[in-house]
Amino acid sequence: MSDKDIILQEFAKTTNRLKSKGVDITNTFYGFREDMSEQDRVLWQPEKKFVKVFPDELANVITTLDEGKKLSGAELGIIVLLMGSISYNSGMLTKGGGNPINHNDIEKMTGFTKLTIIKSMDKLVKKKVFARNKVGNRYQYFANPYIFFRGRFINATLVDMFKTYNNS
Repeated sequence: MSDKDIILQEFAKTTNRLKSKGVDITNTFYGFREDMSEQDRVLWQPEKKFVKVFPDELANVITTLDEGKKLSGAELGIIVLLMGSISYNSGMLTKGGGNPINHNDIEKMTGFTKLTIIKSMDKLVKKKVFARNKVGNRYQYFANPYIFFRGRFINATLVDMFKTYNNS
């Protein structure tokens, strides 16, 4: 079964569930139509990297008070700049060649001081935006797939890392 067939099958199931609950979805457009002509479709920047973001979860992280403080501009900037470094499937934050990003890399990317990076990453780990794993004397960071990820599938270990995210 092709991806398109799977999507259409899931769409039909969702449509039936919504109709059974009294939701009228007549004239709703979900991004594809069988009758859409080639001139109505544009393949949009297929060579560019992209990240799937769940805006409600991201907004919740940004606006939820943590010890009376919202995220700082530095923390928000770090989140946005690190999104492009999320690896497919594993969710690890990496630089070229699949090597884990470290504090020096984040410092170069953002222009923030080492102290700002350390404090910000600590807070983002506490807020469960990222998970941190120590290997030797270095840290590896992983993105929370409930907030953002890359690819169609994610590693089960990544889900395990954030299993308490929805319960907090």
